[in-house]
Amino acid sequence: MLKKGLVLVLSIALLLAATTAVSASAPVITVYPLGPLYYTSFPQTVNVAFNVTHDPNVDSVSNFSLYVNDDLEVGPTDFDNVGNLTSYDYSLPWTITAPGTYTLKIQAKHGNAWGEDTETVEVYLQVIVDYPAAPAVAAKLLKTHGFTGKNMGSWVSQVALHMGPETDFDGVQKSEVAAYEAAVDAFLRGLGAY
Repeated sequence: MLKKGLVLVLSIALLLAATTAVSASAPVITVYPLGPLYYTSFPQTVNVAFNVTHDPNVDSVSNFSLYVNDDLEVGPTDFDNVGNLTSYDYSLPWTITAPGTYTLKIQAKHGNAWGEDTETVEVYLQVIVDYPAAPAVAAKLLKTHGFTGKNMGSWVSQVALHMGPETDFDGVQKSEVAAYEAAVDAFLRGLGAY
């Protein structure tokens, strides 16, 4: 009787040990840095890349989810089985609808244990301004002084020839709008255009 009891206790202990050995620990998730991001329009879709590492056992990692500012964006979803790998990269799509500061969280499950990582991303609206070059400024100035069509052509050509290689004019950058226009105006006056 004692022998049967001992066998039963050892069998239960062995079963518990085997169950514990194959149970999963939380996956370690590392979200790769993503920003800052600059866009000229919205919406934009980017892939949020991350690495998953877990202890080897029979359970696969599942229930991948992407949260943006604590709101579920994608998931839960599963990826193809990666076999015996214990570290691998994935990505989930994120549709950015506006500039701002976002906290991204990737969450996944390994067995019954959950893992997660967060990354803060700055998203900016990039405004592209194309300032007019010296010939366009000259044409505008000449028009305000009564010039039209053909009688402005030679003056505009002389301004174009005088303009610097990076579209500066007498050392003034075209992004310095008032000073640039003043430099073109002084050049035209110096030529005797008006």
